[in-house]
Amino acid sequence: MVVRERSREEELYHVIFDSANEGILVLNWDGYIEDANPRFCESYGFSLEQIKGRHVKQLLHSDVRYLYDKYRSRMEENGYYEGSALIDIGKEKPINILVRASAIQSDERSLVLVMVTDVTMIVHSDLNLQQSHEHFNRVFTLMPEAITISRLSDGLYFDVNDCLTSILGYTRADCIGKTALDIGIWIDPDVRGEVVRQLKLNGEVRNLEARFRHKNGSVLYAQVSMRSFMYEGEMCLLTVATDISKQKAAELIIRQQNLDLQRTMQELSASYEEVEAIAEDLRESQTKLIKAHAELQANQEQLTQSERLYRAIFENTGTASIIIDEDAIIQLTNTEWLRLSGYNKEEIEDRMSVVEFVAPEDRERVLSYHYLRRTNPELSPPRYEFHFLRKDGGIRQVLCSTTMVPGTGRSIASLMDISEHKRLETELRTLATTDYLTGIYNRRTVMEMGRQECDRARRYHEPLSLLMMDIDHFKLVNDNYGHAAGDEALCSLVTSCIECLRGHDILGRMGGEEFLLILPHTSLSEALQVAERLRQRVAEIPIIHEGFSFNITVSLGVSQLEPSDTNIEGIIRKADTALYRAKQRGRNLVEIQ
Repeated sequence: MVVRERSREEELYHVIFDSANEGILVLNWDGYIEDANPRFCESYGFSLEQIKGRHVKQLLHSDVRYLYDKYRSRMEENGYYEGSALIDIGKEKPINILVRASAIQSDERSLVLVMVTDVTMIVHSDLNLQQSHEHFNRVFTLMPEAITISRLSDGLYFDVNDCLTSILGYTRADCIGKTALDIGIWIDPDVRGEVVRQLKLNGEVRNLEARFRHKNGSVLYAQVSMRSFMYEGEMCLLTVATDISKQKAAELIIRQQNLDLQRTMQELSASYEEVEAIAEDLRESQTKLIKAHAELQANQEQLTQSERLYRAIFENTGTASIIIDEDAIIQLTNTEWLRLSGYNKEEIEDRMSVVEFVAPEDRERVLSYHYLRRTNPELSPPRYEFHFLRKDGGIRQVLCSTTMVPGTGRSIASLMDISEHKRLETELRTLATTDYLTGIYNRRTVMEMGRQECDRARRYHEPLSLLMMDIDHFKLVNDNYGHAAGDEALCSLVTSCIECLRGHDILGRMGGEEFLLILPHTSLSEALQVAERLRQRVAEIPIIHEGFSFNITVSLGVSQLEPSDTNIEGIIRKADTALYRAKQRGRNLVEIQ
């Protein structure tokens, strides 16, 4: 039996498959597991022998096995599926996962590559945050933050609300008549010193992050704002503190995800360096071919021997290579070119032009390179990419290296198939910039685009407006109809936004049910009209999910770039304040800065 050696692409695939930071399954088209990478087996407690040959539906928790039919439908339609699921590993609680499946071809077989991401911690973090908000809304109708009133002269507390006792564990009796130093809640002296400095300088403190010590000794993070005011004839200090400990924990998770993404990008960079090394090998091979061809012309008396040597080198370069005449007609091909194109020698040599193998959108560019090599060689790139047309109609993306044969009008072209490399590069770029559920920009990307639009508007003195949008009572949708219905509501909202916005407007998901809309070249009054039109459209469109129909509403805050604004964060804060006012005034409203 002849054992076929792995190609460079296969080796690269297996390295990525075995060392990937996410779980990967390979399924046949009927859903049976053919392979799993070490990360999947380690993360979910299976061995490859346990799951190989089993149907993937058997790994799903019984509550979500119906999702398999949805997966099959999506794969039949467009060869791609993305969604959430639960995997049953025999424990009390199943694991929440994100599934991304893509159809692939391997040895003329249809397979499915499934990326599996454990999102249990993020889901639990979101649930804890929602439960915390429900608790505070029941206890404090108007003010969910911790509030203290203290005398400015000596720092003695006059009063504290119940929220502070809940956050820090101190009772009102522990606090009244004492100072923060007496109680010992400040952990960082430098931060408290900065508070004193800002109070003396500005009379107030805004959104300062600080660490506080709980009565039981644990540490929590809070965002603190302070302002001096007259209270019962004395100058007092109003302090409002918001517990952001969970946000800090979520930031750590996101930071770790970013590190994982950076590592993946570094791995991709390493693979690109391999491509560069292969390209260097191509150039060396071409040099050998040119030298061999020149020797053939100079030694006609040894034509037979030289021709055999030339053809041996040409056939064994390891790349798809051809010799082209000055009219772009292919004179000679090697075996690798025939394998890549799907044609035989008789169909190509002295019959077909190299342009016939170039996709229509690339033909003009490739043909211009061909003539530049003969008229102005320094302007013709030695290496370039284009889309390669196979005989069966398939398209591959290739890297072409071309060199003239000295003393002739002919040139040698060598191709390397980089389709898989380009696919991985595009997939990583998409993962890094888009929201996995709605397909719009994620928080990091929309913030970066917002900064660019803000800089552009300030540079050219153009108007710029922002909308902060939040779904009203979104938790009730999840509680009444399920999280799948909530996901359907988010996607429906995004569709409505896209239908209402212009082509150059920017839409991104900030997190949860909160969205940011960036409107370039738009005044505050025009942005208000857009926001009102969007609010009405969302309220009118029903959402259908599993036989149930319901409607959602949104609240929006509108702000614009002012001369005093130096960055996008300041404009967002103004829109966020307006959004909060819309929520306070009854929801399903639009408020401006």
